[in-house]
Amino acid sequence: MQSSSETRSRILKALSAARSLPRPELPNDVLIVSSPDAVAAAKVLYVGLLSAGSRASLVGPTEASVLIMPYREFPKVVIYALSHKDNRAVRAAEEAAILGSDVYFVAPPIHEVLEARISRYENVRRVEVPPEAPLMTMIFASVIWSPKPLGTRASRVQAELEALDSAVEWAEESYRDLIAEVSALQGFSALYTPSVEPGARYLCQASGACHGALPLEELQRLSGEVAVMMETTAESHDYMDLELLASSRGLRLIKVLFNTDPLTAGVYSALFGALASGKVI
Repeated sequence: MQSSSETRSRILKALSAARSLPRPELPNDVLIVSSPDAVAAAKVLYVGLLSAGSRASLVGPTEASVLIMPYREFPKVVIYALSHKDNRAVRAAEEAAILGSDVYFVAPPIHEVLEARISRYENVRRVEVPPEAPLMTMIFASVIWSPKPLGTRASRVQAELEALDSAVEWAEESYRDLIAEVSALQGFSALYTPSVEPGARYLCQASGACHGALPLEELQRLSGEVAVMMETTAESHDYMDLELLASSRGLRLIKVLFNTDPLTAGVYSALFGALASGKVI
């Protein structure tokens, strides 16, 4: 596990790297394709597009290649990948390019053979993420790329985005006790509400003690007796019955509540995941 100062430094480097990435042009109708290990980042962009009133879909690479793109046109396709040899994500990029979509392939460096395959298409734009902390970098980039939300929330979201540099220190102070409690766990599962799925997924990918991440609605599938439950204040009322169910089953819930806009909650929950696991991936 990294020291807190080292973790903070690596998070800020990921934020700086995200700001330097080229910004995709995202119209009203976007297909987001993500491999399972990159969903934490893809979900942030998905929520951002929905909050701005855009139409967006989030699917896996094979689902996109076989079930969606052959039957529906998309002007833009954004593909997230994390693995060095993600053949399925590359195939989805090829399929989208052949079908005439403009494709953004967002990933750290991948195997040279796969890089060569996507470089053949003029309508595939390679957004190469630095190999250091690629998932955190993609999470930050996704919220930066998100359009401004509609309505009165725009000013609050803009303020939160402008404060990202100080977000790490804020999270350390606000969740100090919870970070210590979660980091000491020998085994746990992660539960999440929709807005904070990125944080739960990130925590489980970074922590060797996590059995898996599940939507709160699926708590009956949990293994073990301890769960870290992430939710936002905007969503908590909808899940009170499930919290009661968890308590009645004798499940020890460690509740991590985020009082942020749902658009930025994914980023803040991922920061918690990095601080609690001590790893910036």
